[in-house]
Amino acid sequence: MIRYYKGDPNAFIIAFRSGRPIRQGAGITLYYMPMHTSIARVPTVACEAPFVIRETTNDYQEVTIQGTLTYRISDPLRAASLRDFTVDPKKGTYRSEDPTKLVERIVNATQARARGVIRTWSLEETLDRAQVLAESVAEKLRTEPAFADLGVVVDGVYIIGISPKPEVQKALEAKYRETVNRRADQAIFERRAGALEQERQLKQKEMATSIEVENHRKELVTKQADNTLTVAKAEAEAQKMKLAPLAELPPTVLAALALKEWAANPTAIGQLNVTPDMLSQLAGALSGTRPAPTAA
Repeated sequence: MIRYYKGDPNAFIIAFRSGRPIRQGAGITLYYMPMHTSIARVPTVACEAPFVIRETTNDYQEVTIQGTLTYRISDPLRAASLRDFTVDPKKGTYRSEDPTKLVERIVNATQARARGVIRTWSLEETLDRAQVLAESVAEKLRTEPAFADLGVVVDGVYIIGISPKPEVQKALEAKYRETVNRRADQAIFERRAGALEQERQLKQKEMATSIEVENHRKELVTKQADNTLTVAKAEAEAQKMKLAPLAELPPTVLAALALKEWAANPTAIGQLNVTPDMLSQLAGALSGTRPAPTAA
């Protein structure tokens, strides 16, 4: 009985008869005899394989790595000759577990390559180098000889997350919080120190201003004192020059002049006692004659 098979456009179809390929191509359709022909379907599109890996760092800390890798079969005929990709034409399912085992093999190789890298890192380095780990593992898988023999090409490895054990995670979170708190305290300290420094500078400026004001005030007082002293000296000198001619006059003449000034302004002296002898001496001084001596 002849049957009809329609291939998927994203698969490479190979018809085998007596262990030899009799027809092959991407997404081909064909007529076959079930009793003599087997059909293999090899995916040609990029496939994804998620993985979860548990490994230990060089400081004996266990980490869990979640990610996914993309791969494709670049040589479908070679892969079909080394692995069983035959399908049940009616159900469209694989007859063996080889396709699944191929994915497992790729994941196992990924774990082995990741182990070689992680065991050279500490826990903190591993947690911070997800991208570096992905690139390193992908590069090693691309040069894997076993994959080249199978016609498998790894396009990329993507790390979704790396996490330690829950208790270690809590310890790291506590450490990080402590670091954040220290940074916050340092920021507060620096802000307060800055405020104190600004206050100190302000006080220095106020003190400098006060000193300058006092210096100006001192200069002003000194100048005023100098001016007052100069005026006093000038007045004293003028008074000295004014009284200098009077120093050459006899006392009686001075007394007569004093009486003359008093007569012009009698209210300046409240009471004045004049003896007869004093009066005769003054009269004689005014008339230019010497008074007669009084009898003893």
